[in-house]
Amino acid sequence: MLKDRMQKAALYRHFRAQGWMAQLEVPVVTEGGVARKALPVTDIDVLGIRPSPELRWRYVIGDCKTKKKESPVNRVLWASGLMDAFGASSGIVILRRENTTPIERDHKLFADERRILLLAEEEFTEYDKAIVYPGGSSEFPETIDLIEYLRDSVAEAFPRLREHLRWLLSGAWSNTDHSGLLRNALGRAREVRGEIDPRRDDHLAIILENAAVFAVPFATLVGTIFRRHVKPADREDLDEAARIIIWGGREQYDFYNRMRSELVQAKGSKSQEPLSLPEWDRFLELLRSVLEVPTRAFQCPQVLRVASLAVLSEQRELLNTIPDSTLLHVAMRIATYVARAAGYPAETSERLKSVFMTRIGDIVESSSKRLSPGAEQSPSRGSTAIGDEPLATHPMKSDDPQMTLPTISRSANKS
Repeated sequence: MLKDRMQKAALYRHFRAQGWMAQLEVPVVTEGGVARKALPVTDIDVLGIRPSPELRWRYVIGDCKTKKKESPVNRVLWASGLMDAFGASSGIVILRRENTTPIERDHKLFADERRILLLAEEEFTEYDKAIVYPGGSSEFPETIDLIEYLRDSVAEAFPRLREHLRWLLSGAWSNTDHSGLLRNALGRAREVRGEIDPRRDDHLAIILENAAVFAVPFATLVGTIFRRHVKPADREDLDEAARIIIWGGREQYDFYNRMRSELVQAKGSKSQEPLSLPEWDRFLELLRSVLEVPTRAFQCPQVLRVASLAVLSEQRELLNTIPDSTLLHVAMRIATYVARAAGYPAETSERLKSVFMTRIGDIVESSSKRLSPGAEQSPSRGSTAIGDEPLATHPMKSDDPQMTLPTISRSANKS
């Protein structure tokens, strides 16, 4: 059971309803520590991972406290220090006040000067309704219940997956080095491949959650390459750009590549490929295609989270909140790449595709019905092909300043 659970649940929903990724109780560890196993020095109650128009992620620290005598200024100073340590751009502090005593205005000003929103618990509902206008995030069809079920109940049923689930749902997000996180997400997935049965819905949900973790640093890679090159002219340029970024620069890549070469030679092998991620050709094709629609990369982790919880809850209608077939296609291809790179059984890709294709088919059918009789449907300017599967054709939507997901359907069932 989460401490301060009600506040964390509300803040998680508030972040998610805006189209952000969000994580609960993220540990903060000291980078380069001396302990053999890094222990958290503290944790972040709710971490918001917000897309920005310049194709970067922005971290938002959420701090929740239900002790009625908690000092507002102390919590602001705590959150401010946490923001500096984590590289966050802003923060939200929610406090329960004794006898609903208002927070001093000067305390709110002190917080605002440090890019922190300071709210009494009873103020949050009105704030939420103003930001997620008009009904607030309470109608967002996703709660923390399923995340807790995945983290606790599924882990209890499959003890060999417990550590993996703990990493996916909290530990992974303590790493702000996205180059390392990209590699680590695939490495962790490969470590548990012998424990994964894609025929089980709860295991398929784990795969989708792993894909969501991978999709965050993948979006960072897409944004970095797009800002530096827009679209690399040929495969060799893309190959070189990706390798250098993923391994933290040319010097680091050359070092790791040389060490790997020496290790291979020591084992008596003569032929070797340059250092790369598993299924490198597929990865480059995925990367090349997503560079055609780079803003979608920053929406895919959120879609993969929805897909994971839809599978886990057997409520596939949760995906009905996503009306963009291009976005669904991109998310599907990221998930199938992760499954292939991790070495999961061959049927995994087909099961993953089945999660998305029903919804994609519904969108395409709905678009066809909106055409006038006899009208010929032609590919829109936003259509592109990802891998060997053409994307569904539909008009591209312009991205708003916050690059949020499409509006949540109010008719979707709550989980």
